[in-house]
Amino acid sequence: MRFTGASLIADDVPGLVAFYSAVLGVPASGDDVFATVAVPGATLSIFAADALRRMAPVDATTVLELRVDDVDAAHERLRALGVPIVKPPTTQPWGRRSVWLRDPAGTVVTLYRDIAPPPDPADVVASYFHRLLVQRDLSACDDLLAPDYLDHDAPPGTPPGPAATRAYAERLFADHPDLRVDVGPPH
Repeated sequence: MRFTGASLIADDVPGLVAFYSAVLGVPASGDDVFATVAVPGATLSIFAADALRRMAPVDATTVLELRVDDVDAAHERLRALGVPIVKPPTTQPWGRRSVWLRDPAGTVVTLYRDIAPPPDPADVVASYFHRLLVQRDLSACDDLLAPDYLDHDAPPGTPPGPAATRAYAERLFADHPDLRVDVGPPH
């Protein structure tokens, strides 16, 4: 576990971001809900008060931030010790998984781990069609299709799943070796 900074809870996230970015002389990243201003060794996070209250019924102006390797394991360990949990582990759209707790003085503490945000579904679809139809990479079926995927362009009676779609694409390319599809590359 490593102390990495604090999060200020604010009604005016852009105003606080502009202030601390100017004072610390570094650019901020984020949006009007969650933003960070990082300096060597620590990060100041600024989080919208209304978003905080939507996530958990807490009233706080500051949250201490501790980075952990495994949020879920930390949650289980602390819950077993009887530590008051404010918000169970959740993953936020800005790429942070966290659990919130309160110390004996009532201060909210977040144990978090930064994770990559999920890919944009449009990018996944574009990647699939580019790999399969332009590059003729049949492994795209196994990599990007769900086990119960049903290809509505395949002949009637084609079973669901990546293997059936891969077999259909393989036959399509064998039957039409000159077939060219123009699909722009994924973003």
